[in-house]
Amino acid sequence: RAVKKFADVQASEHGRVLSVEEQRALRDAASGAIKDLLEGLMLLGARPIELVRAKVADYSPREGTLRLTSYK
Repeated sequence: RAVKKFADVQASEHGRVLSVEEQRALRDAASGAIKDLLEGLMLLGARPIELVRAKVADYSPREGTLRLTSYK
């Protein structure tokens, strides 16, 4: 059977972006590695897969950079 559409709901193809307040609440509610991942996503604007696949060798302490590979 078909699922009925909700009335008066507008969503983009990719969902929606969390507000700054929602991002902070999510980060504050998290702990451990998940909190670290969320902070990295917020600070870098990276995709989750880009941070998850990053290696220590991708980090340059001399330059203070982290090389991320796009998996788009």
